[in-house]
Amino acid sequence: MPRVVVISPPFPSHAQPMPVLAGALACRDRLARHLVHVVSAVPAPPAGTADTTLGEGTAGTASERVGRPEGSGTPGHQQEVLMAHPPAPAPGEPLSRAAPHEIARPLFRQFWDDVVLLHWPVAPGAVAHHFPEGTRPDVVGAHTYVGLVFFRMRGLALGRGPALPVVGSFTEVNVRLYSVDEEGRRGVVFRTLDCERLLPTVVARSVWRLPYHWASTRSLHFGDRLLFTTRRRRIRGPVSRVWIARSERPYVPGELDDFLTARWGLHARAWGRTYFWPVHHAPWTFREVALLSLDDQLVEAATRLQVAARTPASVLYSPGVRVRFGTPTRA
Repeated sequence: MPRVVVISPPFPSHAQPMPVLAGALACRDRLARHLVHVVSAVPAPPAGTADTTLGEGTAGTASERVGRPEGSGTPGHQQEVLMAHPPAPAPGEPLSRAAPHEIARPLFRQFWDDVVLLHWPVAPGAVAHHFPEGTRPDVVGAHTYVGLVFFRMRGLALGRGPALPVVGSFTEVNVRLYSVDEEGRRGVVFRTLDCERLLPTVVARSVWRLPYHWASTRSLHFGDRLLFTTRRRRIRGPVSRVWIARSERPYVPGELDDFLTARWGLHARAWGRTYFWPVHHAPWTFREVALLSLDDQLVEAATRLQVAARTPASVLYSPGVRVRFGTPTRA
């Protein structure tokens, strides 16, 4: 079992009754119709408009048509040109501690409290197969990163409506990767998300195709120390426990911290399409933190990599942020 241990605290039991599923299917169907409408709304070229890339009817002279000779506009030749000169991927957008866009009409609102972020460097090729079509691992230096993130969500609300009672507050633990798409938008790709509420788990899996799992998750405070635990609700389900000591002293993020936390959206795939879901929140504020103990099986279960057996390259703690999710767009 992957383990990084300095202190081994006692852990609470995870008994929890099953929540009621009333209204789950209706909520799922409404969100599904909205998602299909959003990601399908990609405008087609106006009728009669000439193709400005490849193919018959391309505007411009022969020298402007990717350097191909006259009369070579056959589909076979087009494929040869594309294979010989594949388009270079767009560079990632500049890293910014402030959100690069506003979200005037949020789809969801929520608070993330007591956010603990642990990260390990990995080779991009070791995780590239986990990324949805149209995205690739984002790298800093020669590495990309695997993240294990614990936090307490509260005040989950739809649109401008009130916060959902009971089901709108829960502890979440997720394993994530770091992505960039063909437009240069940086984001995250979730490999797993453990959630203690069944209703949000069902809706997120069925509508957004996000890999949520119903789990017994807890966050407990002991003065300046914080304990997160999770256990997947199935036989021999993976577990994860982290124990940290927080400080009130501010921590100034560096270049690597910005790479890992200046992420203003997520990439995922649903209904046969890859989408980008923008998020907005105030710049992160961090506090000094010490990792006391880590016992994790989620990272290996999600990535088949045993990196969590090593000491993390980055350990961050934030008191939290208020978050708004915008409307997903096709990536």
